Amino acid sequence: MKTTILYSVFFIAIMGVFSSCLKNEDNEPLYYATGTVTQGSDSKYYIADDDGPKLWSSSQSQLQSILNKRVLVRFYNSKDALPTGYDEAIQLLSIDTILTKNVILLKPSNADSIGNDPIRIDKSYVADKYLTVWFTFVGGGVKHFINLVRDTSDKSSPVVLEFRHNAKSDMAQYYLQSLVSFNLESLKKFGFKDSVSFVVKSTSTNGSCLTSTFKYKFK
Repeated sequence: MKTTILYSVFFIAIMGVFSSCLKNEDNEPLYYATGTVTQGSDSKYYIADDDGPKLWSSSQSQLQSILNKRVLVRFYNSKDALPTGYDEAIQLLSIDTILTKNVILLKPSNADSIGNDPIRIDKSYVADKYLTVWFTFVGGGVKHFINLVRDTSDKSSPVVLEFRHNAKSDMAQYYLQSLVSFNLESLKKFGFKDSVSFVVKSTSTNGSCLTSTFKYKFK
């Protein structure tokens, strides 16, 4: 998802991403995108942007080292010659891997560690085989735990998945923002076939319950 960066955002330790300059020396805008590092049929490495375009960079060894990883990239448009079969040539400014997890089962033995502390979902969407969530919470300097869980005792239809947060008793000093991707293929272990409709539920920082509805077709 290619977006122009308009302001700086502060990410927690699980991402460690910082935005700074808005333009390069040629006064060109800075963009960011989320996607997956992929190898093409021509053996070149590129970023499969969540919006669809294939983003090619001359930094091939860097992309090769994180093949198949979910990434957040900051980049300028590049004047490099664009190989056939790709949509945009980009000049990488930074590339960071996105925390990527499976959906897990909520049960008594892990309920305490999963937690249920407030967290605000700023944006969520399904692209490729992932649900990606941008979120905001309050904290200080302790690493927090983020999960997407299914409580099988909840027989709701569509299926309810809970976006859970364990603040690890961290002090509420700052508003922090980060993102996480969940591999939706992991829902197969719950017996779903072909496709699944689901609701993502979360408890916001103001105490309200928020929901978003999605449908996913298995690969």
